[in-house]
Amino acid sequence: MARMVFERPVSERAIRRGEEILKKMVETSGGAIEAALVVGEDGLPIIQHLPSNIDADALSACTLALVGALDSALSLLGSAGFVRLDVRLEDDSHLVITPIGDNNLLVVKTRKSPNLGLVYLLIGKFSAKISQVIEEMG
Repeated sequence: MARMVFERPVSERAIRRGEEILKKMVETSGGAIEAALVVGEDGLPIIQHLPSNIDADALSACTLALVGALDSALSLLGSAGFVRLDVRLEDDSHLVITPIGDNNLLVVKTRKSPNLGLVYLLIGKFSAKISQVIEEMG
């Protein structure tokens, strides 16, 4: 499992706490959320709760590229920043990307036809907790 490189040592305890928060978000969703990942500004995964068939490093890098392209498009339109990027996939599941903390991204993969109100509510509820743990990491 890849870890973000911090200037000072990161405690395994803080990483476990972050991963427990993601796990609780997934469990609280009642199956609406299948996977959750936090991507750092360098495109590396910080914390994750993913099924074994999802490559955290690849998903993190792709997420950062996608958000970089979105930022470029928004700049062309004279806008900056976004609150949430929700990509509905062909199977009617969603990939939801939300900025959290300073330059980090929360990535959530849903099941097919999720209750998006619940998904957005849980992202909002757990984002502050996740941000706090990441701040403690460095």
